[in-house]
Amino acid sequence: MYLFTFLTFFLSSIWSSNSKFKQSNNSVNIFFFFAICWLIFHDGFRWGIGTDWDNYRTFFEMCLAVDIDVYDWGYVAFNQLIREITDNYTVFLVLFAVAQYGLFFYVIRKYSINPILTVFLFYCMMLPSLGMNRQFIAMAICLFSVRFILKRQFLFFIISIFFAALFHKSALLFIISYFLVHCFSERMYFILLLISIVVSISGIIDRIPLSFFLIFGETSFEKISEYTANTEKGSILFTILALAKRLIWLFFLFIYRRKYSIDSTFSYFFNIYFLATVLYVALNNSMLQIIVGRGLIYFYIAEIFLIPYILLLFKKNLTFYIIMGVIGLYCYINVEKGFNYYKEALGVDIFRPYNSVLMDDTYIPR
Repeated sequence: MYLFTFLTFFLSSIWSSNSKFKQSNNSVNIFFFFAICWLIFHDGFRWGIGTDWDNYRTFFEMCLAVDIDVYDWGYVAFNQLIREITDNYTVFLVLFAVAQYGLFFYVIRKYSINPILTVFLFYCMMLPSLGMNRQFIAMAICLFSVRFILKRQFLFFIISIFFAALFHKSALLFIISYFLVHCFSERMYFILLLISIVVSISGIIDRIPLSFFLIFGETSFEKISEYTANTEKGSILFTILALAKRLIWLFFLFIYRRKYSIDSTFSYFFNIYFLATVLYVALNNSMLQIIVGRGLIYFYIAEIFLIPYILLLFKKNLTFYIIMGVIGLYCYINVEKGFNYYKEALGVDIFRPYNSVLMDDTYIPR
């Protein structure tokens, strides 16, 4: 399942990116219809795989009886609504997939300069997080709010963000993105990156008293306190490699900025990606690692819109195929790394092999 989807989307993205192949809006629409139906099947009919599988499935089965404070109100309400209709968890997963992929694909079709390549990049970014129901629907709503950011409609934007926060409170971090539409000077970017390096080296974040975080509420304070008490510093080599891949993309994006005329859409996605990078540098392996792990996903989603711009820097010849190969390898490594992270942390592979409700012997239809 994973390999078939990966190869299908990857080969389709090569076709869509190569000017030798004639691409029409009709062909893109056909691909989009196939892709969204396939991903709804891929996600909606999975069984026993993905992060938090047991917790979310148990909650669905018990959501009409449990305390509403177990999860954020929006996710609880969505579960209870479906649970009132049916006790079949697959129905819930399918409807949830329709909602989240519908929002994601709307934004991709509207704002990507190469939507088929962006779908491939999105799949590879999403796959290691398969099962993060609450945060994924929150991210989909945040991404939908980009239309209000670019149109400078703050009221509709803030309503969207608070709606997303009903599913996962971390969505509130996305509010800052409203102010990142304009293009800044390269000097400003350099200064911000330098400041983040200084903050990281100085370790000033870990010197902040824990009591300071009470101003963000008891829940935030408890989560930061828990992480601080149980933190394990990540590998320095891993941190360097993770930063290097981000800086490589930024390097080519800066070249694109100089070579081509850029619009507000490019500036916006570039700015939120850059913000994610400087926050990663400043906060990684600190007491605020929780922001790096969960909060920055709302900003790193910009990568799927930016890489298609980088591809425009290369001619449609052998170089083009080499770069597409590099992008494919980059995505494959990211998926493998994400899968292996959970395997090492939990001692069991929660993603492989792919398992569907249609083939699971332990599934008993209700």
